[in-house]
Amino acid sequence: MPNPHHHASNWFSRLLLKTDNNGGAWCPKHMVSNALKEYLQVDLLQTHVITAIRTQGRFGKGQGQEYTEAYVLEYWRPGFDKWQRWKNIQGKEILPGNINTYSEVENALQPIIFASKIRIYPYGQYDRTVCLRAEIVGCPWEEGIVSLQHSGGRATRHGGGSVG
Repeated sequence: MPNPHHHASNWFSRLLLKTDNNGGAWCPKHMVSNALKEYLQVDLLQTHVITAIRTQGRFGKGQGQEYTEAYVLEYWRPGFDKWQRWKNIQGKEILPGNINTYSEVENALQPIIFASKIRIYPYGQYDRTVCLRAEIVGCPWEEGIVSLQHSGGRATRHGGGSVG
């Protein structure tokens, strides 16, 4: 998915996975905890069908030690009055993150999300320093979607076919 607009609750650098430019990650100014105050926001400019999130830590030319062990997602799209917290089909909202700075972790979203903006809130049971690189997996939303099958996480259009 293109990399249009990013906003962070504070400092930001390029977030491309598998790259290491200037440390290669977003690192919040403050330590994160379960309070969910720091976030990385991505503005996709139009509504997308989002099927997964991929994350990595800060590699920092092999010297980085910061990564996000878990995170929470919020999403927004035109017509919403406020940000919505994503929850899986079991009602859980905390997604597993990384166990080191270099491995990529992909979380398939069940149910999928229709959103034009996404916020990733690093989560920790204890205060800690984190860094994050992220990719959002999905495609632009096309009008005509009439229903969602939550068990399969697929969107169905008039006349059949699937999106995402």
